[in-house]
Amino acid sequence: MASIPAVDQAAGNLLSWVAFAINVSLHFTQVPLMMVMLKDVDAESRSRYSVWPTVFQAAACSQWIGYAIYVLPSLPLVINNSIGLSVSFLYIVCFLLTRPTLREKITALFLWLTTSGFAVLTYGILFSSPYQGRDVWALSITTIITIFLWAAPLVALKEAAIELDTKRVPLPLTFVMFSTTLCWLIVGFLLGDMALIVCSAFGVFLSSLQLAVILWINLKTFRVVPLEGKNSKDTSVSIVDKTGDIVSVVDKTGDVQGM
Repeated sequence: MASIPAVDQAAGNLLSWVAFAINVSLHFTQVPLMMVMLKDVDAESRSRYSVWPTVFQAAACSQWIGYAIYVLPSLPLVINNSIGLSVSFLYIVCFLLTRPTLREKITALFLWLTTSGFAVLTYGILFSSPYQGRDVWALSITTIITIFLWAAPLVALKEAAIELDTKRVPLPLTFVMFSTTLCWLIVGFLLGDMALIVCSAFGVFLSSLQLAVILWINLKTFRVVPLEGKNSKDTSVSIVDKTGDIVSVVDKTGDVQGM
């Protein structure tokens, strides 16, 4: 079975709209990236953008649309993932506009069409047949593809930890990801749906890991350096970032003086 006993159906349906609102903001964080992509016209800049995260997004969104129609009827899930699928298509369009070769354009478009269309094939076959275990198959396929989507930032997370640079894992985006997956996790328990529970739990774990890495990087890149004043008793400490610049000074009374 794809479900467990529901805790509170009404509360789950209400909270799903809250999760939907947060999730939509997560989708639209890609818009600034698209604008930057269109401006980066040189070959070196273009190499920074990959089509694979968007391909996984298209696959996951299309699977969830099918899941929310056939397995767990949920209007917020359908609308949310339809928006996510549309945003992924806009990313593909921007990607195509910045690719110099026809081969790259065809490959990107082919990947998006096949992964987004895979859900149509999956649910068309499963739910046009009398097979009793189709809910389990729908649950398994949707869960696996969603986990691949949530796992996509792990490469950037590893590079951020090596380079001690949080630009690859921005805090606002990570916090939104944590909030939306936590909301969907609670919705999953309230509605008694295992796909929501498993996928959201993995998302909460990954976003918590990202928050921990961001905190670790910030602690790692700042250090305390003593500063001796003219009077030996007048000792202060400075907070220095990884570039050596003094961020702030704390005097002997404990007051922080911004630089």
